[in-house]
Amino acid sequence: MLKNGVKGISERNRIYMKQWKKYLNEIFIDGLSGMASGLFATLIIGTIILGLNGIAAMHFLLPGIMAFGISEFMRKKGLICEGSMKLSV
Repeated sequence: MLKNGVKGISERNRIYMKQWKKYLNEIFIDGLSGMASGLFATLIIGTIILGLNGIAAMHFLLPGIMAFGISEFMRKKGLICEGSMKLSV
């Protein structure tokens, strides 16, 4: 019986298997974990960008659209006339 309890494996084959294990570890473990990290970072960045778009829409676009809609409704009901919103400086 040889080292590690394996019969019939020569030292040369053991070194060869160790090199293959290291090579496959670099490809599958290190490479795929790097790809997963990149995917996760992309997901987080995308979520942040979507959040900022939502904030911009809620704070800038939506109030403008609501003000325009309310003013048009009030004009149709006769509550606001032409020139009634004019500021005299």
